[in-house]
Amino acid sequence: MYKVLILAKYFAPQQGIGSVRWTKIAKYLTKLGGYDISLLTETRNFYDKNSLIHLSKKDELLERDLKYISHCYEVRLNLLLKLYYTLRKRFQRSRKYGGPSTEVIHERPVTLAKKMKKEFYIFALDILDMLWAQNIVNFCKTMNLQAYDVIISSNGPFWSSIAAGRLKKENPKIVWIADFRDPYACEEDTPLSYQRHKRNLYKYCKNADVILRASSRMKTNTPSYVPRETITNGYDFEECLPPLKSDRFCIVYTGTMYPANNMKPVCRAIRELTAENRLDRNDISIDFFGEGGFMAEKQAAEEGVSEIFHDHGLVSRSAVLEKQRSAAILLQMSRNTRYQKIDWTGKMYEYMMMKKPVIYTLSGDVAYSYPSRHMNQLGGCCYETCRDSETFPYLKSYILQKYEEWKAQGYTSVTRDESYVLQYSYAEIAKKMDAVIQRHLNKDEMHERDICNCAGI
Repeated sequence: MYKVLILAKYFAPQQGIGSVRWTKIAKYLTKLGGYDISLLTETRNFYDKNSLIHLSKKDELLERDLKYISHCYEVRLNLLLKLYYTLRKRFQRSRKYGGPSTEVIHERPVTLAKKMKKEFYIFALDILDMLWAQNIVNFCKTMNLQAYDVIISSNGPFWSSIAAGRLKKENPKIVWIADFRDPYACEEDTPLSYQRHKRNLYKYCKNADVILRASSRMKTNTPSYVPRETITNGYDFEECLPPLKSDRFCIVYTGTMYPANNMKPVCRAIRELTAENRLDRNDISIDFFGEGGFMAEKQAAEEGVSEIFHDHGLVSRSAVLEKQRSAAILLQMSRNTRYQKIDWTGKMYEYMMMKKPVIYTLSGDVAYSYPSRHMNQLGGCCYETCRDSETFPYLKSYILQKYEEWKAQGYTSVTRDESYVLQYSYAEIAKKMDAVIQRHLNKDEMHERDICNCAGI
């Protein structure tokens, strides 16, 4: 029986796409047998609006999977963290959400004052990572870490990697798997914070046994001598729901909207098709579920379709899955740049599970992205801003085709490569993760045997 300790902020029962990855991998590793998995995380707040800790929503679907975790350790705030969160709650107020927010990270400041504000904000988050890492390491002194075979750190936030690096240094026999769900040094950093983050990656990840990344195209900026492997996100087939008919042609987006996301091509296609009398606007609805809906609403208004746009805000994941199953088309948005080349995003795997037509819009300056090359295997449509003249006509015809199908039979269908989709089931991904763990555990055992042989033991 291998004992595994996962260091992660995002994990069941906390709602969010970041929580799904290791909750599901841990679930299916346990189902494979031979694993005893524990979680070490920050203290979380699900009930108290007045708490220093930001109020999180519970995901009742993920909460069911906690039965596959043998122990869950939540580390409480120490004095320095209490002071940090008190100051944050007082001074770092969101303009949009009425509470502490990270929205400034996604801004692209032009003026010197705004650039300095962003740099200060990221530096403050880096301080928070250091405070949490020290708090986690101190807590681990009360645990028997020698009993664990593997530590898995899930980035972000980066405190998990800092803490794991220190724990690995103190316990060199433990295999440390440093997982990057998202890059740490990335395009959204300022020039100063980008260089600082690169130095941190080298400093704290140099002792990792293996670097995991959610995409083979992800640039981790970790030391080149540490081996890298790819373990993608996926979907849990046990959560799959059969499609439902709907009395409206609903284009549904679920997730968080970012400034670089582009919903305008979909709105423009609907506006043009209704102007050509090929779509009845009374049949159409664009439904947004998640955070940042004000940005999508603004784009819909700019394209003259604000009356069919509906912002439902943040809802539970079970409610989201219900909305997805009655959608005519599922919408996903991202960007593809020379700094950050995109694969499938976490939400796309959930869409795969729903067996629905998908439209993927990509902003950015790099054409022929991974989604554009593989969308045909999902029976979907990919629009790229940098190829507007080529991809917009196809997007427009795709919407019309699915509308006519919905008009004729009350639902839409999709023809796709099921073998391609199957590889992203978390049951399959856990098998790949098991192989990674076994490979590095066996490597350490072989290394120990070699040392003993050289010493003549």
